[in-house]
Amino acid sequence: VIDYFVGTYLGGRTPNPCVVCNSRIKFDLLMQKAASLGAEVVATGHYARKLRLPGGGRWAIRQGVDLSKDQSYVLAGLTQDQIKNALFPLGERTKTEVREMAKEWGFEVHDKPESQEICFIEGRYDDFLKSVGVDLPGEGEIVDLSGRVLGRHPGFYRFTIGQRKGLDISDRTPYYVVSIDPAANRIVVGKRAHLTRYALRLAGMNWMARPAVGNYEVKIRSRHGKTPARLAEFDDSTARVELPLGADAVTPGQAAVLYDGDTVLGGGWIES
Repeated sequence: VIDYFVGTYLGGRTPNPCVVCNSRIKFDLLMQKAASLGAEVVATGHYARKLRLPGGGRWAIRQGVDLSKDQSYVLAGLTQDQIKNALFPLGERTKTEVREMAKEWGFEVHDKPESQEICFIEGRYDDFLKSVGVDLPGEGEIVDLSGRVLGRHPGFYRFTIGQRKGLDISDRTPYYVVSIDPAANRIVVGKRAHLTRYALRLAGMNWMARPAVGNYEVKIRSRHGKTPARLAEFDDSTARVELPLGADAVTPGQAAVLYDGDTVLGGGWIES
């Protein structure tokens, strides 16, 4: 998971280690260990549900009842066997209900503050990258879409698509990061309108339901609401998704998850 995180960051993309951790650690290595101990299933605290799809017996992930805490997005990479052998007992409950149950049963963590950060990183990302032996690049150019140099940045890895803070460029309207060129250690910026995208290409697709060309919804990051989408092209591992209303800050490296109602159709990694 850490190797993936480091490699994705240095490639100028935005990693999502939670998705990879679920697929490779919690629902792979942990399930293997559980099976070796004679366990038939593994229950987790994810706010999500699973269901058996009609006609063929495939499994899929559904959104949790508590949409404000729904974690179906980070489970979009699970295989059929992983879903089959998992239980999600919190999927039918709200976070408030679970906290009340924990308090009633005497769990000291019933009012523990929530953490939205990456569990293996404390502090700044660049400090973590240095701690695992990464030789980070130094300063580079900030350029506009025409290539005109507008300023300098302390390292491309400090920025992500859609970022506004930290650019230190004076103008009547703010600039945003629209692309990152790690090979040249260069940040490309534009105005807010330049962030809007109307299509995206996905790789590494994991299909839960059998896909079909048509209208669905897509979620392009964990804390982002679903937006209307059309699955225009697909095969076993790739997809092209159109966004009729557009979406801001579509970020290469992040996961994109397609939904048919409250059910995950499939998910993959944003290539472009």
